[in-house]
Amino acid sequence: MIALIVDDDMYNRELLSRMVARLGWLADTAENGSQAIAACKAARYDVVLLDLNMPDMNGQVVAEAIRGISDPIDPTVGAVAIRPVRIIVVTGADISRLANVPLFDGALPKPFVFAELKKILDKMMA
Repeated sequence: MIALIVDDDMYNRELLSRMVARLGWLADTAENGSQAIAACKAARYDVVLLDLNMPDMNGQVVAEAIRGISDPIDPTVGAVAIRPVRIIVVTGADISRLANVPLFDGALPKPFVFAELKKILDKMMA
């Protein structure tokens, strides 16, 4: 499994990278929305952990762009699309207000708790 971690804060990127590695995942990072969109065009991610508030564009705008990128086709089975990327919003804001935002598959509150990250990732990959 591979995750893209998108956060403008270097400490948060490093912390989440270490946490997902501890769970056996690989991780790429992006420090802003533009880098995240470019990364999603260039590679296939199982999960994007996406900061909600970034200076260049907010997480909702980035999530819309990622959702707009065509999911790759698996050449071994013809024209069957691979499971779409899961987007988990990462925020210090009240996550209950994000419950009905269809762009996001889940929410991880800040400060990060390892058990909560594991629970969300396990749920996304079930």
